[in-house]
Amino acid sequence: MEEKAYFDTNQKIIDQKKHNIIIPVCLGNKFFVADKKVTDNFRYYIDYALKRTKEKVLVLIADKVQDTNYIVRNKNKNEASNKRRVMREGLEVYISAIELIEKKFKSNKDRLLVVRWEDYEKKDLYFEETRIIVYDEFRSNKVFAAHVLETIKTTVLDKSFSESEYLRLCNYILDEFSLCYSGVNYYDIQYDLMIYPNIDTTLYFFQDLKDGKIYKRLTAKLPKKKLAYLIIN
Repeated sequence: MEEKAYFDTNQKIIDQKKHNIIIPVCLGNKFFVADKKVTDNFRYYIDYALKRTKEKVLVLIADKVQDTNYIVRNKNKNEASNKRRVMREGLEVYISAIELIEKKFKSNKDRLLVVRWEDYEKKDLYFEETRIIVYDEFRSNKVFAAHVLETIKTTVLDKSFSESEYLRLCNYILDEFSLCYSGVNYYDIQYDLMIYPNIDTTLYFFQDLKDGKIYKRLTAKLPKKKLAYLIIN
């Protein structure tokens, strides 16, 4: 598990512990989660991050925003039941992560913070303001909305959906926008490096935004803090 790609950072900066590291855990990402429990890959990522993070490692359980995927993909379209399901499964993954940390990383647990999405969105410095900005842009800027839609279509490739379903999946990018653009500012610590197992179209979309290649008027409204990425697989 040593193939790497760097975006807005490099190995020297990482090894010098210049970043605080985020590990996002999506419920449907089988690299990190199997049967609602974290995998050995997750343990490897924790070990890697602890050796290189500046102060702390933030594990973000992305449960609440997964309801969009569940609503679109499941035959059960009831929004309330899908929201209850992601919160229930998110709690199971959260407990599994805590148990692994207690078992394998007990001596470092004060440097590991496991947070569920609902807590993150309430306490992060940037989340709510950024969410309002990008949803407004999606509603008012047809070019931007079409670009987000195309990004979803070229990222979600395991099956085909109707146009209305793809539009609903756009919420996933918009809800994760603050995380993927600025990282996380949580209790006055800026987590500015995300480590993740794969590259997809969404990552390049955010890179072009951060580099000022597209939608400069939008990025001028967004926080100045920007997230770096390290891909390890």
